[in-house]
Amino acid sequence: MVTILPLIVLPIFQLTPTRVPFLWIFFGYAWAAPLATPSAILLAIALQGGAACLLAWLLLEQMRRAKVMTSSS
Repeated sequence: MVTILPLIVLPIFQLTPTRVPFLWIFFGYAWAAPLATPSAILLAIALQGGAACLLAWLLLEQMRRAKVMTSSS
């Protein structure tokens, strides 16, 4: 259970709107590395990559909507 917890917590921290999300990732890996197996760490990296892609997509959608709203008014 301890090795699964970083896999759940790290993507959630990455999705929160903080100014320093990379610090959360760094401290998360520093905490998870001695406890997790290499495959679990790779899975955490993959989950974070997915979370980063989702965050980038949401940001692009917000920018697109803002552009549409400003051009229509």
